[in-house]
Amino acid sequence: NVERIQFKKNLASFIRDYPESSLNNRASSILGYLGAGNIDSLLTDLEKRPDIVPEAKDTTSAEESLEEKAEKLFDFNEEDKHYYVISANTKKIDTKQLRFEVNNFNIFTFNIRTFRVLYSLYDENTELVFVKSFKNKTQAMNYMKLIVNNQNVFGDLNQADYSQFVISEKNFEILKSKKAMDKYRAFYNKYYIK
Repeated sequence: NVERIQFKKNLASFIRDYPESSLNNRASSILGYLGAGNIDSLLTDLEKRPDIVPEAKDTTSAEESLEEKAEKLFDFNEEDKHYYVISANTKKIDTKQLRFEVNNFNIFTFNIRTFRVLYSLYDENTELVFVKSFKNKTQAMNYMKLIVNNQNVFGDLNQADYSQFVISEKNFEILKSKKAMDKYRAFYNKYYIK
């Protein structure tokens, strides 16, 4: 998707060009959600791609219907227990090693608190590695800000092979049972990426 690639490139350029900006954490969180952890390698990768001028098309009604479907499927309550999730392509990522690295990150970063790192198969090509549980949305988002660019966890991974997000416990069960990743992404963008 050309728009998504350009969006990633603009965010990464912003982070690189304005390192002292107060918006850097937000830009990093968005890139983390989109599966882009390492800014330098992302920029190098994106600069190798030819510029493509996207066709002008009206996607408003399609986006609205996806968002409307998401609204009907998921509920937002920022005080619910939340999980941090990595959606990983099992054909490209050794998810056992990924879980090991996330566990190590938790051990070395949090000496008082213990987190559980679990996994769930989403489909034949995707595993959801998740950290549970956080008291609310704010705690989960703060955790994500800490881990999103961690080189020990994500340094050897290609950003195209995984994405990161937070989700409430209840919505996580719905996501898994309904296989509604596209709908959840629309929901996540509305309620979590502000």
